[in-house]
Amino acid sequence: MAVSVTLPSMPNYQRNWTGTRTPGYRKILREGGRLPCNSHSVSMWRSSVGQLTRTDSDPGTVSGRAYRQADSQPMTRAYGFPAGPVHLEQATRVAIAKLIKFSGNEIEGNLAQDLAQFGQTAQLLSGTLNRLTSAVTALKRGNIPGAVTALWRNGNPRFRKGGGPSVSRDLANNWLELQYGWKPLLQDIHGTINSLKKFHSSSNSILHVSSNVTADHSDDAPVFSSHVGKEGGRTTVRTVTSVRMAMNYRVSSRTTAFLAQTGFTNPINLLWEVLPWSFVVDWVLPIGPYLESLSAFHGMEFLDGFQRSFTRQITSVTVSAAGPFVGFPSATSTENGSMTREWIVLSREKLLDFPSQAPPSFRNPLSAKHGANALALLVQAFKR
Repeated sequence: MAVSVTLPSMPNYQRNWTGTRTPGYRKILREGGRLPCNSHSVSMWRSSVGQLTRTDSDPGTVSGRAYRQADSQPMTRAYGFPAGPVHLEQATRVAIAKLIKFSGNEIEGNLAQDLAQFGQTAQLLSGTLNRLTSAVTALKRGNIPGAVTALWRNGNPRFRKGGGPSVSRDLANNWLELQYGWKPLLQDIHGTINSLKKFHSSSNSILHVSSNVTADHSDDAPVFSSHVGKEGGRTTVRTVTSVRMAMNYRVSSRTTAFLAQTGFTNPINLLWEVLPWSFVVDWVLPIGPYLESLSAFHGMEFLDGFQRSFTRQITSVTVSAAGPFVGFPSATSTENGSMTREWIVLSREKLLDFPSQAPPSFRNPLSAKHGANALALLVQAFKR
C-alpha cells in the first residue's frame, strides 16, 4: 500500500492590459479639462487549484491480492476550467435601450400609427361615447342596472341559449380595449405634446446622456469522472456584467427629430405596428422595439461617447465520485477535489457613432400582463 500526502492549493494569478494612454492625464484632471475617449481593455484572473485525491482498493476477490492505493495531484491535471468570460449581450442591449429612453429620442407619441389606423381610433372613440351616452340616459331615468350594463357591455351582446350576454367575452373585450386601445392612445397624445415642447425648446447646445445596466447569469453542469466512469461533481459558473454607456450629441434638425419622435421617419416600424397580431409576436421576439430603435437618433448629430463593459466570472469545480474502478470490476475507486477561479474582464471602447441595437433574440414571454392579455384574446376568439 502506498499513500501520498495531499499538497496545499496552488494559487495562480495573471493580468493583461492593452490600450492607449492619455498624455498629460493627471494634468488634465487637475485643470478640470475634458478627457478623450480612449479605448483600453484589462483581463485579470486568479485561481485556487486544490489537490485531487484518488483512492483505489481491491479486496482481492478477482486478483487474489488485496491492495489499497492512494495518490494526489493538482485538479488541473485531470479536470479543466470552462472557457473564460464574455460580456453578457443582454446588458448591452438594455443599456442601449435605456440610453435611447433617457435621451428622449424614442418614439414618444406614434402619431403616424394613429393616422394609419384612423378608422380603428374613430371606432374606439365613438363606441365609448355611445356607451357613456346610454349610461347617462339610463341614469336620468333612474335605471341604475341599465346604466351599469351599458358601461359594461362592449359591442353587440351575444346571447346564449336561455341566458343573457356573455359576461366573459365583455370582460375580455373591455380589457383588450384598455390595453391596446385607450392606453396607447393616451400615451401617444402625451408623447406628441412632449415632442412639440422639445421642438420649440431645442437648441444647438451639446447634450449628454448616460445609462448603467447590470445583468446576471448562472450555469450549472455535471462533471463526468473518467476514473470512476460516471457523473460525480458539479461545475457552477456565475457571470455578472455591468455596462455603462455615455455620449455627447446635439440636435441638428428639429423638424426631423420631431418627425422621428412621432413615428413618421420609420415606415418599416409603422408597417409592423399595423400588422394584425404583431404585438403578440413582440412578446416572444421583440421585433417592434428593435425596429423602433432604428430611427431613435434621426435629426441628431453624434459628437463622441464610450461604452465600458465590466464582467466578473466566478467558476467552481467540485468532484466527489465513488464507484467501481473503470477496467477493474472488483476494485472500487473514489475521487475528491475542488478548484475555483475568478476572472475579471474590463473593456472601454470609443463610440464612433450612435449605438445601434443588435437584432432581436427570443425572450421569455411569461409575465402577469402577457398572461392576462393572452387569456382575453383566447376568450375573445372562442366566443365568436
